[in-house]
Order: sequence, then C-alpha cells, then structure tokens
Amino acid sequence: MKTLWLHGMGASPNQEKIKLLESYGFEMYALHLKYNQDSFDILKEYCLKNEITFLVGSSHGGFLGFWLSEELALPCLLLNPAVSLRGKNKTKPKNMSKLESPLCIVALGEEDKQIDPKRTLVFMEKDKREDKEIITKTWAEEGHGFTMKAFKEIVTWAKDILTKHT
Repeated sequence: MKTLWLHGMGASPNQEKIKLLESYGFEMYALHLKYNQDSFDILKEYCLKNEITFLVGSSHGGFLGFWLSEELALPCLLLNPAVSLRGKNKTKPKNMSKLESPLCIVALGEEDKQIDPKRTLVFMEKDKREDKEIITKTWAEEGHGFTMKAFKEIVTWAKDILTKHT
C-alpha cells in the first residue's frame, strides 16, 4: 500500500515511525515541507503522481491528510489531527472539488495539550456521513507526540481496520 507520511507543522518526517510503518508492509513516501497556502496542492499533485493509496498524517499533517483523503477518496490514519482548531468552512482548502473519503482512522492522545482531543472527537462526529466511516480511539497517558510504544499499537490497530475494509 503506497503510503504518504504527512508531518506536523515545524517538524520533519519521523524516520523511526516511517520505518515501523514499513515493517508492517506499507510502502512509505514522505516529503519535508515548510507548510504554506500551496501545501494542499503540492501534496495532492504528489499523491496523484505517485499513486498514493493511503495517508498517515500527524497534527498539521493530519489536517492536510483529512482534506486530501476527501479530495482523493483515500483512506487515512490521522494522529492528533489539527482539524478542530477553526470551523470546517474556514479550514477547507479552496480548490477542493469533492468529499469522498471512504475511511478515516483517528488516534488521539488523551493528554494532548496542543490539540484538544475532545474537540477533535466533536469535529469527527459532525463529519460522519453514510459513505464515510470514521473510527476513533483515544490513548490514555499520551500527549501530542505519541511514544513509539503507543505508535506501534496505533499502527497495529489501523492495519487491522484497513484489512477489514479492503
């Protein structure tokens, strides 16, 4: 499964987590971007060019992964995604043409002090539709950046969900 890793704002692709995803059979791709107003279009073009079939995004990368998932009809795994910081209409990229995400898997750190997991859960609940499955799970004692132990649990959980949905 061709998978694009989307890092958080001010971060870079996490090589340790990328290697773990590879050990689960994901064919990993990653870009190091300084996010700006063109990021969505750059990532969309990259996904199309490289025939990406799955998205994994953390924080701001989770925000972009959420919208790319909709635009490109791809399943996604979002880690503490920054989707609930503003209203949906304010955050939706301007050049989107569709809302076709089939599956959104969301992992939340219960102790996240940067992005309130409760607000993310409310956002995801409002986003459910008949043709889109959203599955969420909260990890106790985890903050904004998941430990490797928790990340391994998340990948195992997400891989199981993906297997059932393909």
